[in-house]
Amino acid sequence: MIMDFKETLRDEKSQDFKDLSDKVSRDLDGVYIVLYPDDFVRAVVRRFRPGSVIPEVDLEFKANSTTPSNTDIVRALYTAVTGSGNLGDLVLDKTSITSNTASVNTLPPLRIVTEFLLTDGFTPGLSSSISAESIQLNDKINNWHLLIVFSLDPTENQAQFQMFPFSLRILNKDFSDGLSNRGSTEFKELSTQVTTSIKKLFGNEKGFSEVYVMKLTKGSVIASTEVTFSPASTSPSRVSQILLNGIPSLETEGLKIDPTSINPPVPSTPRPFPGFAVAIIVLCGLAILIIPILIIVALKTGLFKKLAQAFSLRSPDYYDF
Repeated sequence: MIMDFKETLRDEKSQDFKDLSDKVSRDLDGVYIVLYPDDFVRAVVRRFRPGSVIPEVDLEFKANSTTPSNTDIVRALYTAVTGSGNLGDLVLDKTSITSNTASVNTLPPLRIVTEFLLTDGFTPGLSSSISAESIQLNDKINNWHLLIVFSLDPTENQAQFQMFPFSLRILNKDFSDGLSNRGSTEFKELSTQVTTSIKKLFGNEKGFSEVYVMKLTKGSVIASTEVTFSPASTSPSRVSQILLNGIPSLETEGLKIDPTSINPPVPSTPRPFPGFAVAIIVLCGLAILIIPILIIVALKTGLFKKLAQAFSLRSPDYYDF
């Protein structure tokens, strides 16, 4: 720790020792309890050595738990202080972190599995790792070329961006089958024209990140486009308004955009429940209640028997004239 060493720090009973050890323990607890919530118990400072101040600390884990390796211990603390160089308000020399034989200088390379989406479409040549297409694309990836930033997914934590999708109808372009293939020359040329033109509209907007054409479909040509911003830097209405105001500029770039395709869809107003339907429901409810009562009354009064006799067919001889 970058601070002056006091002789009182050699004495475990001194107030200086107690104050600093409590602070170191508390700050270390905050680092490791997050990473090992089920197993970590506490950090205990055994002593302080000069140079500037070097704390010797024991990290305690629950019995029979899976404890992290010395390398994991070093990496966890190194990661926590990387950037500010501080542990809480304690200034550390992060290169001095050690745990037994493990140190910052002996840390193995950290392997991070990352998934991302490329703006180029898939072609059959990419199926072979030794093809010219695969080698060329591998070189591009290694140089971080043509990455869609918002789709980066390192260790399942997606990059945070606001995405504003639009289905822009381009009226002065005719659709061809080649536009449906992201790997075709036609797709690349038109998508580049769209993204380059739209970027000019947002170039001075705070938080603006990128424009992507995800696909091109019929009618005349509909460009499924996403405009991306950093979090909480703008609103859908603001992005739509900039696009609307930029229609003349886009036309000078060779893109005649249908203004109605820029406005985000307005949710339809729910239709009110018709009054006659309410009346029908009420009448049906009353009928359900009344019909059983009528049946019970009819049974008790013999109404059904009288009705049966009244409507029965009998021979003329039955009647006495």
